[in-house]
Amino acid sequence: MISICFLTACIFWLFRSLNKIHQTTIKVPVHFSTSGNYTQLSVFPAYIKANVSATGWILMRYLWSLHQRILEIKIENPLQVRYLTKDDLMPIFVESLPEFKVHFLVTDTIRIAYDSLVRKTIRLQVDTQKIDIAEGYYLASEVRIVPDTVVIEGAKSILAEVPNILYLELEEKDIQRPYLDFLSVTLPEFPTVVPMIERVQVSFDVQPSTDSASLSKEF
Repeated sequence: MISICFLTACIFWLFRSLNKIHQTTIKVPVHFSTSGNYTQLSVFPAYIKANVSATGWILMRYLWSLHQRILEIKIENPLQVRYLTKDDLMPIFVESLPEFKVHFLVTDTIRIAYDSLVRKTIRLQVDTQKIDIAEGYYLASEVRIVPDTVVIEGAKSILAEVPNILYLELEEKDIQRPYLDFLSVTLPEFPTVVPMIERVQVSFDVQPSTDSASLSKEF
């Protein structure tokens, strides 16, 4: 009997608490976006903390939700905007969270950095001096690359630093026969730059050398 009374009292207390207004800080998932051909340079937070108040029912439903809605923050004129302050973000949170009373945001000023998204065509080459040909053999043809150019895409300021020629590297060593392989087009020094072609075909001929043959051609 005592346990039943205790359970009833706990349920009554819980319902009273859930009906009251509570103030707390919640983590709100956010996504930053813009329209047009721009690319993001700065790292944006995945969550922004907001101090809010609402009934216990609303808070419990929000905090226990498995699929919290993501608050979309659209940046207008991304090349001109440099920072978003709490004052800039507050109206968005108030409008997007109507079930809460938003008191203030717990966040630092967010740095904004975008650049124009552009494309550039660069040539592909292989440095013949770095081809590891076995002793007693020589390069008997030009190095053929198909295609011999690639279009890359990225931030305008970064593409300006990318050289106009990209040298491909062969992994095979001690080559003693005609070479034909597909090589990856990568720019490790520019990880945010995307090549429109992932791999190209590289081929060349290798022949046993004689004194006359090895001196007859240079490629």
